[in-house]
Amino acid sequence: MRVLFLSARYPPDVLGGGEISTQLIAEALAATGASVTVVCGAAGEGDDVLHGVRVIRTRPLLSWWSKPLREVLVSRAAAQTVAALLPRHALQPDVIHAQEFRSALSLSFLPHPHRIVTIRDYAPICGTTNNMWWDGSSCDGCFWTNVLFRCHRVVEASLPRKPFRVAQYKGNLGFRTRAFRRIPHHLYTSQCLRRRVEARLRPPPTVQTMILQNPVDPRWLTTPLVPRPEENVLCAAGRLETTKGTDILLQAVAEAQKTFPDLRLHLAGSGELPRYRALADRLGLRDAVTFHGAVPPAEVSDLMDRSAIVVSAHLWEEPFGRAALEAGARARPLVASDLGGVLETTTSQTAALVPPNDPSALAGALIRLLRNRDDATAMGDAARAYVKERFAPQSIANQLLQYYDRCARDGVRERGEP
Repeated sequence: MRVLFLSARYPPDVLGGGEISTQLIAEALAATGASVTVVCGAAGEGDDVLHGVRVIRTRPLLSWWSKPLREVLVSRAAAQTVAALLPRHALQPDVIHAQEFRSALSLSFLPHPHRIVTIRDYAPICGTTNNMWWDGSSCDGCFWTNVLFRCHRVVEASLPRKPFRVAQYKGNLGFRTRAFRRIPHHLYTSQCLRRRVEARLRPPPTVQTMILQNPVDPRWLTTPLVPRPEENVLCAAGRLETTKGTDILLQAVAEAQKTFPDLRLHLAGSGELPRYRALADRLGLRDAVTFHGAVPPAEVSDLMDRSAIVVSAHLWEEPFGRAALEAGARARPLVASDLGGVLETTTSQTAALVPPNDPSALAGALIRLLRNRDDATAMGDAARAYVKERFAPQSIANQLLQYYDRCARDGVRERGEP
């Protein structure tokens, strides 16, 4: 099987978890004997083999890193670049698989019979990628009132930038919708993401879909475990902002500290650091919260090892729920909002889920696990076993190979739209 991945970035160029998942799956596919090539944007030209995967980096595809005012023009030009690369590098892929939405927009212009996209966010139905209002709740459509007064990216923008963001989001959404409808195979990272996207995308009946969850980085599993600390320490990793529930988390910690005065919190992530330092001070948490800023994955793993519980207080419907994989891999119990992809990466034995936007409920779940150390340990152990069984890269790659085989065998072609 000859597989071509299209990706805006590829490690070591990493923007988020999507690039890491792309690398893990590519390497796992290569380990099965598949011929895997990745074409991605980069500041310079390169053609190397990394861990069995051929990686072609090219400067013209840096456009996939951009946020253009008119995506259709940039995407068409990038598609022409990819089309020219195929014969130049002697590539004859059986399938072409876009790993994120910007490369998918270009893929929609390529005349290959077996085109696949992994949908990791809400880009097919949203002018941004988050489908989210300013308060973290889910958007019900890019209507003018929503874009002007509720879209979180427009609300947060400075006054001079607001008109440009409105024009960008409203102007690009129609093209995005048409582009995704032209791609005949859609892989979603969760059922909740598929339901939300398909309700508004309304793909043609010929489009085939599959749920393909993200894998866990094996290093999170192979690094020796550290016993859970006796201290009452929490850890949360992710961008510090309202939609991630940082306000709710700090309020919950302040409430839980009334029961456990020695409670401490590690916060790993960039974002609105000055605002949350000020909030921590107002809540009396100046000495209880450590703001680490943006840290590499190895340091996040270390922070989880030094913590008794991992917390995710998100307010929006996160498409996947990677925190569950990382906490479980380190045998730590997770307390999280019962919203979005985390519902599909946990069970009642591996995590304690609470209603979103409810500091008291979050504090109550934390207090229960801190009081019942045996229950917390059992939950962490169950989470580790669950992650090892369900989210190993080789398991995900095997599912994908079966889909590729079926795709090539069935010869399904898209029913294009004008």
